[in-house]
Amino acid sequence: MNARRVRNRCLALFLGAAFFSPGGARAQDAKKFCDPEDEGGCPKDGPKGDKAPDKPKEVFKETPIAKLDCPPCDDAPVPLVRANFGGSLLGRFALDPYFENGTEHVLEFRSKLHLYVNYQWRENAKVYVGGRFNWWTVGERSESGGFILTSAGRVRHEYEALPDEIYVDLYLKKWLKLRVGNQRFGWGANDFFAPGDVLNPMDFREGPVGDATDPVKIPVFAGTVTVSKSGYSATLAWAPFFTPHKMYAYGSDFAILRANGVIAAPDLTGLVDPSVVDKLQPFVMATQLPEESVSNSTVGLRLEAHKAGFDFGITYVYGWDRVPQAFADPALVAFLVESQKAQPDPARMTGAAVRMAQLVGAGQSLYTAYFSRQHVVAGDVGTTLGSFGLRLDFGGMPTQTMYVTASDGTAVPRRFGMFSYVFGADYSYEDKFFAQLQMLHSFLIGTTSAEPLVLFKESMVNLGFLIRWTLLDGDLEFAVQGMSNLTLQDILLRGTASYRPWRAVRIAAGYNVYQGKYDSQGKPASVGALFDNNDAIFVQARYSF
Repeated sequence: MNARRVRNRCLALFLGAAFFSPGGARAQDAKKFCDPEDEGGCPKDGPKGDKAPDKPKEVFKETPIAKLDCPPCDDAPVPLVRANFGGSLLGRFALDPYFENGTEHVLEFRSKLHLYVNYQWRENAKVYVGGRFNWWTVGERSESGGFILTSAGRVRHEYEALPDEIYVDLYLKKWLKLRVGNQRFGWGANDFFAPGDVLNPMDFREGPVGDATDPVKIPVFAGTVTVSKSGYSATLAWAPFFTPHKMYAYGSDFAILRANGVIAAPDLTGLVDPSVVDKLQPFVMATQLPEESVSNSTVGLRLEAHKAGFDFGITYVYGWDRVPQAFADPALVAFLVESQKAQPDPARMTGAAVRMAQLVGAGQSLYTAYFSRQHVVAGDVGTTLGSFGLRLDFGGMPTQTMYVTASDGTAVPRRFGMFSYVFGADYSYEDKFFAQLQMLHSFLIGTTSAEPLVLFKESMVNLGFLIRWTLLDGDLEFAVQGMSNLTLQDILLRGTASYRPWRAVRIAAGYNVYQGKYDSQGKPASVGALFDNNDAIFVQARYSF
């Protein structure tokens, strides 16, 4: 047994005693250096430069499918059919090191299982089927105190089974490809920010930094046709059904409606049983959804050219703005807020209840949330110079839903035009070091000073960054990734150190930081401030097979 193997096993036994749930760390939802056949191909929705996960085992068997194509083919070669099966199992435990708020989640455990099958039954046909199975537990700080692991209050458990990418690829000609099924798209040159990359909704339930081991993009059912010839390609995408973003409206550290937030709202978790808290989230996010009809489809067109060392792209999408327009009657908000106080004012509650009864009697809704149509036009260009990559994205939309603070202090939706451009650069040194930086500058058109924007400005600059350094042939890795809004002066940061004692196992520890500024009234003035009390230290392990 050589010295390196002894070192690996000793360190594995030590760390395994501390946390034994299988899992690992990967940069969030990445355009990465990987095998197209591994874990469903190379996703195009995150920072470049990821090291490819371990290749799954391959099973080869002979099948005489060539005889289906030419009846007399007794002497024809028999092609091989390849089937890949793989996945990963992740376990993560997170603890909030500071208990600023009695209702915040101070501990969390997540377990995630990802499975996939990649089956190519002909040279020009392939099927990919993937699924994700998540189970998590969260708990608040107990009012009685004590050891947090044994005295957590209002513990909630949740399980979900989600279809991942599930599609069929058919290469009808060398220059013609058809794909049908659940898909992720990566339309644009940059990874953190790309104005034209809007076909997939996002999963924001684990915070704005996201989960470094899971894709942030949610697959959508779509059909795509791609024509490629002589360095040019065109892709037409049709998504017949609407899929919203996944985010928490209430009852989570990353909920939008918060008692101490910009959009003040009561803690609705006290009004329902814990077993349905997460299941009711979609009904708060939207009371009206686009019906599943052809008239509500989303269509997109992507044109690309690869010439003289440059990649050019033009994108057009006609679809849906996934930020809902939500309207709540002030009487409903006042009643809910007052009802959750330790000593509610009977006169205010009675007045609000009478007002709500009058509105309901007149056939008016107390709360509505719906989605609007949207046009998106974007372009991009990128190139590689040795170890450096340079990229530019730009684009805009005539209307985009934002929220402003009305004269009565409530947040109401407004529609504005938006234009953005993104500069991106990355550097890689072999497979040992990778650094990436992207800058987004956004402009809003049609705003007024009378109604200040919520968590936004008419002109804003954001940075996205990733730094990864590996040692010991990739067994030891350090990574820092995050975002910063320079205009609003906040920071969202994740730092991780991981070690691979065996080829299929990676264990990690890290820290999430959220920091931002507050306005003169003590309300959060940025996303970093909104989630300021959600810093967390975590340990995790991942087993890939």
